[in-house]
Amino acid sequence: MKPLLDEILDLLARRGLLAEACFVERIGAPTARVVADVASLRGEKVAYLSLMILRNPERLRGGLRRGCRKRPPAPAIAGEAAVSAAMAAAVSAAVEEGAPP
Repeated sequence: MKPLLDEILDLLARRGLLAEACFVERIGAPTARVVADVASLRGEKVAYLSLMILRNPERLRGGLRRGCRKRPPAPAIAGEAAVSAAMAAAVSAAVEEGAPP
């Protein structure tokens, strides 16, 4: 991230995500730093192993189910059911023959 920080900040600005970003470096060290205003980092030297965390406010989220988010079913791929059935049959045959699964 170090050599690309200004380019990353430009990209975040173009996408309107600067307010959704947080920058952290040297976590766990006495010199740890957390920066909520990532735009203030422009032109600064940052630690080599630093991290920027983003939240996408436009991401669609499902409802909660036992503490986990429900995910919409993945779109079906043509022939996926046939391939899955064939794989299941092959595994069942191998197990019946005594081969390790």
